[in-house]
Amino acid sequence: MRIITLLFSLLSFAILAGGTQIGTLDPRALQAERENWLVLDVRSQQEFEAGRVPGALNTPHDKIEQYLPQLADDKDQKIVLYCRSGRRAAMAAEALSEQGFTQLHLLEGDMPGWQDAGYAVEK
Repeated sequence: MRIITLLFSLLSFAILAGGTQIGTLDPRALQAERENWLVLDVRSQQEFEAGRVPGALNTPHDKIEQYLPQLADDKDQKIVLYCRSGRRAAMAAEALSEQGFTQLHLLEGDMPGWQDAGYAVEK
């Protein structure tokens, strides 16, 4: 699993979309500076309600365009996205990048990585 996460992190770091490089963020870094990040949980509403990173907003990846008006003022905000495995988060990050969002990151290990690090889960 760690190898898959590492490979995905390297791949996602190399994604270039709309001129924005999409980076990764370690769960420890997010925990230490959560107030400086807009945290987007791109999983389904059901997954979100089962448990999420504290303070995360639910913006399902397949409906990300519907949330663009609400996120319009955050185009230069540091944003971290996560899902269960990284696939949906990468898709949502690419969509946001295409809309001009400039500081996009994927949470390393996604929700399982957050939980494995022992951090609190909000319900």
